[in-house]
Amino acid sequence: MISRSSTAPLRFPNVPALDGVRGLAAVAVVVHHCLGAGGAPSHIRSWFDATQTASSFGYLGVDLFFVLSGYLITSLLLLARRRPSYYRNFYWKRAFRILPALLLVLLLIRVLWPRQVPWSSILLALFFLSNIPLFWSRVPSIGPFWSLATEEQFYLLWPTIVHRTRPRTLVRILLVVLAVPAVFRTIEEAFHGGRAQYTPLHCDGLAWGALLAILCLRARVPFRQTNAAALWRSLGRWVLLAGALLMLLSFLLLRIVHNDFGLPVTAAAPLFAGTLVFLLTHPRNWIARALGSAPLRMLGAVSYMVYLSHAYIMELFDQHFRGWPGLTLHTELWLRLIVVLILTLLWSLLSLYAFERPIGRLRRHFLLSD
Repeated sequence: MISRSSTAPLRFPNVPALDGVRGLAAVAVVVHHCLGAGGAPSHIRSWFDATQTASSFGYLGVDLFFVLSGYLITSLLLLARRRPSYYRNFYWKRAFRILPALLLVLLLIRVLWPRQVPWSSILLALFFLSNIPLFWSRVPSIGPFWSLATEEQFYLLWPTIVHRTRPRTLVRILLVVLAVPAVFRTIEEAFHGGRAQYTPLHCDGLAWGALLAILCLRARVPFRQTNAAALWRSLGRWVLLAGALLMLLSFLLLRIVHNDFGLPVTAAAPLFAGTLVFLLTHPRNWIARALGSAPLRMLGAVSYMVYLSHAYIMELFDQHFRGWPGLTLHTELWLRLIVVLILTLLWSLLSLYAFERPIGRLRRHFLLSD
């Protein structure tokens, strides 16, 4: 049983390891696009084949972003749900967090590729609709903006649901949301190859994170030691185990069915949710301390811009340096990864300190105190 205390102040624990996890998720996506976006090789004959096979799963870093986002955003909503400024403060905070980097990247895309990237694609990304054209129109989607669209579409409805619904009912709603995307992905994979990116196929990670936030609230955070142990024993370890077994199964199926997509995504959400429970309830464990180290926390601070911009830095590299004489394919791919990762990190740090944070300081003029 999870014990409660009616007198404990309600706040969610500050876990530095979550910043490190976010940073590693961004790096996993970069590695995937630089090394493994073509998929896993049919046979592992060398260390490079093994690396490419592992990196072919790097796209699941996006699902890790979803789980973290669902947990963190729902935590904020739960703490503010009775405040008069609930909607105003949430959406202003969201705007100052998301829009500066997004506008900067969209501007650079338009400047660098004015003919290849139409204004229609820019506007769809700006209004968080980049995941819809893959379903109903021929307007091309660009880069990573589909996942940002998935998040923001989810957060158009979720704050109102949290504000007007009791936590017990929220749990029931989330249990339905957990099940539906897996069914949709199975259908999509059977008929269309399983790579569509619209929101009903990818919101289960957000739902897992939101569910964890509600369960933490019921456990009266910040956790007493008994509450933390109970949450890990009753939920975290079983969710982590189920996700790990599903991921192992998806890896085995990938060796047989080379276009499998739905099962790894289905496995990723509980795998990452269980990992998150472990980090929340074991903050002094050596893994949590390592993930909360200063370099990884800094990587987490720039992870949003890393995610948004790395594909375009990779495109610039490919335009100018792919096909150099004397380089093997393996050497060229490793060189691309190293150069793109370094340039993306430098660009993201510059953006954070010279653009995003200065603009972010202005948000205090738009927020209301309750």
